[in-house]
Amino acid sequence: MSGLRPASLHSSPAVYTPVPISTLPLYRRLLFPSLPQTTQPPPIFNHGSPELSIATYELLAVILRSHVSPWYTRLTRDKTFIPEVTSAIAHGLREVERRTLAADLPLLVYTTLPALLAQHYTDYRAAQLRHALSPSTSVAECFHALQPHIALTPESTVVNPEYLRQAVEFVLKACMSKEDWEAETDRTIVREVLVGPVLGGVLPRLAQPWFLFAMMLGVLGRGKGSKASAKSMSKAPVTSMRQMLVLLIGALHALTSALHSVVTLMQSISRFLASLPTRKQYSSQSRYYASNLLMLVAIVLDLPSRLVSDLLLSYTSIIVALLQPLLDRILSHVLYAYILTSVNISTIVIRANTILFPNGVPAPPTIEPPHEQQVLTRQLLEARLVDSLPSALSSIIIGPTTEARSRTAHDILQPLSDAGCNVHLIMRLLDAILLSLFPELAADSPAIPAPSAPLGSLPEEAKVDSDSESNKEGFATPLSH
Repeated sequence: MSGLRPASLHSSPAVYTPVPISTLPLYRRLLFPSLPQTTQPPPIFNHGSPELSIATYELLAVILRSHVSPWYTRLTRDKTFIPEVTSAIAHGLREVERRTLAADLPLLVYTTLPALLAQHYTDYRAAQLRHALSPSTSVAECFHALQPHIALTPESTVVNPEYLRQAVEFVLKACMSKEDWEAETDRTIVREVLVGPVLGGVLPRLAQPWFLFAMMLGVLGRGKGSKASAKSMSKAPVTSMRQMLVLLIGALHALTSALHSVVTLMQSISRFLASLPTRKQYSSQSRYYASNLLMLVAIVLDLPSRLVSDLLLSYTSIIVALLQPLLDRILSHVLYAYILTSVNISTIVIRANTILFPNGVPAPPTIEPPHEQQVLTRQLLEARLVDSLPSALSSIIIGPTTEARSRTAHDILQPLSDAGCNVHLIMRLLDAILLSLFPELAADSPAIPAPSAPLGSLPEEAKVDSDSESNKEGFATPLSH
């Protein structure tokens, strides 16, 4: 540590030497101005890692410095206000953490969210048909008629700020302590920062097709290009017994290697299944997580519209139905053990800080790329979607010819190509998340119990009933399952 002076054989024991305040991290200088340098800030999350708390503090510091300090420092030189706001936000985040650990996250991730995305694709294609029959009405207007939302209007990506304000107000009331809630100034500042710069700036950007396509292209990375042509080269014809013997030995070696790989895979599966928690930690009934994901893939790829892919879907559905209890356990285990981890959440927080506040200042208004660049991005994404599947599966799932594959890739991205429709999907996903963490938004429900396991491990039986995701005045209804 830079503040520790190393001890030598001829010196006294090491003593702590304070470092200049200007060299301290921003969150230490702004959020904890009176905290001694030898004392670590209190962790934000009860079950999170120290890295997650630091990343969250850094994001909070940049937000408060950008949207609160500029006008507050003109009113007073009091430096206790920002730490008080930080304390109120930290208390609210701990309550959100508690509710997240108690929520039925597998039901949200594997059932509600896939159903909303599948419904988006279905309604968009229906809106396209309506638009074809009535060209005077745009696709966005037809889509809005199928998925009306109180916070949205047809052909607009602007979310009603009053809707967001009421939702945030409810969340703050549920998460803040009584003292923080009664402090109207603190509560109002936190609410307006969340409604304006955070949600008001992020949600419209997420609805832009070019932004979504750029993110998807970044996830897929560089394309594989053409398939390995060396493997498709024709081999020289066999002209001697020696060559036949060499081919026979090679075939036996390949068969032995394949059998060894199968045995190794079965052993790995056995060890993985043995490492899964016991059955009593899961619901006694199947949750059909794998079936929900399979149906989402079928709708996105429009598999029922092609005979071969529809047959493949039918056979796969039978296999998934037979393995449903096991797949439910595996998917739940994967969600808590490999997806919702402190490392992944820390990475998301750091990435959000980098995107929203590059170099510590608010990002400039996003400039929409030229139309030619948007078209090029989509073409690259379509090519990489086709290229991401093995040739054998690609010919069965998305079409046997190059034209059919390109058409299928185009159809996959088309429901995400209208910002007016995408903002409906974004808001419905936001509503579903809020209703999972705050079921009292939808209906009267018992208090959320305390979590029994830290983030990254499997909780006990889910406490939130799926019926709690019914409609509440002012909120769109997530699909019930």
